[in-house]
Order: sequence, then structure tokens, then C-alpha cells
Amino acid sequence: MLSERELPPGRWLARARSELAGLAAALVVCGIAACNAEEDGSIDLFSDRGTDSGSADGVVCHDDRDCPDDVPHCDRDDGQCVECTDDAHCEQGECDERAHRCVECTDSRDCEGSRPACFEGVCVGCVEAADCDEPGETCDLESHTCVGGCETNDDCGWSDQGICDTTTGVCVECLTAADCEGREATRICSEGRCVQCVVDTDCYDQEPYCDSPRGDCVQCLEDDHCPSGQTCRGHRCER
Repeated sequence: MLSERELPPGRWLARARSELAGLAAALVVCGIAACNAEEDGSIDLFSDRGTDSGSADGVVCHDDRDCPDDVPHCDRDDGQCVECTDDAHCEQGECDERAHRCVECTDSRDCEGSRPACFEGVCVGCVEAADCDEPGETCDLESHTCVGGCETNDDCGWSDQGICDTTTGVCVECLTAADCEGREATRICSEGRCVQCVVDTDCYDQEPYCDSPRGDCVQCLEDDHCPSGQTCRGHRCER
């Protein structure tokens, strides 16, 4: 076989053109597929590792090496970086394989003691009356704790929450504003409690802002509520 140096000029030129065409095709493929050089010097034509935009179909990872520290594991089913894909990825608790995050529990079998029930990944006192041990107790679904159950107001005489909410079987302070009569400072019924306010318009000039979690009217909630040169400390404007 003739070497390249011994080829006739026409055939040498044809071979050179062929090799240049092959090189150009490879460069086009690399540009489209975002090919990457591997450690052994070969080229990976199909991996998008090392790019930060993901592919057109939303895939951002192929394995854990593609993922950042805050979501370090690759869910290969949908090509997304997540907190965990199995329990081994969680230092404590379990991996919620639907949400791909580490939680305290995935079902009530993971809970025990005074918090025997699992609710949204957290162990709580109860999620239903059956979780409560004492006779007559029911589950307060707001706090997920066991409380004395009731059928009538007479069942609530043991506490200062003397009204029975028969829809939940829980003793509360009030069901309507009428239950708060005689409590001038807390004349509004909100979520079973007698409070001063629910919104700012429930308050008055001296204390115009509503601290809604507590249901109290206060002078300020933040520095912007105070005159110039004063700051809000403990819901009071001070210099």
C-alpha cells in the first residue's frame, strides 16, 4: 500500500478533504450534545455534566457529581438534584421519597413516646382521637395535642375554656363574639380565643398595630412604625 507521501496528488487531496469533513462533523456533534472530555482522554458525546443550564427537556443531572451541596443527590428518574433519594442520605430521620427531603418520619411507625403520630413529616401528639390514651380525650387538630373532649359546655367546666366546639369535640374560649362579652380588651372571637384584634383596623390610635399571632394591639411591630430616631423594642417605640 502506498504511503501518503507516495499517493498521487489527486488522491492525497481527496483523503485530506475526507478527514477534514469528518473532523467538522465531530465538532458539530460536540456543539449540539455538549460533549465533555473524560479522564482517559475520550469524549463523552451525550453527557451534559459541567453545564449549568440543563437540557431542553429539563434534565439537570445524570448522577450525584452533577449536583450542588444543598441538593447533593441525583434523582435519575426525572434528572433533578434533590436532598435525598433513600434513607442512607439522611443523617437523622427518613427520606420522604415523594418529596425527596429528609424528615423526622414518613409514617407513625417512626414515632414513639409522647409524639406517637406522624403528620407532614413531623412526629406529633396526635392526628386523630384514636391516638389519645386518656378516656374522653380528643385530638386538637390545630396543635395536634390530646385535649379533654366534650359534647356539651358542661364537659368543659374543668378549664377556663368553657365552650364546647361540638364540631371538633374540643373545649374553647369562644365560638362567637358574644362568648367574649364582658372582656372589653378581648372582644373578638378568633379561632376559639377571645382576642383584641385580628387586623390593624381592630386597634386604636395609641396602639394601632395588630400582633396577629397573639391577638394583641401594640404600639409597633417594626422600626418603620415609630417616629424618626426611635426603634421598636418589645412592641414599644423607644429612643
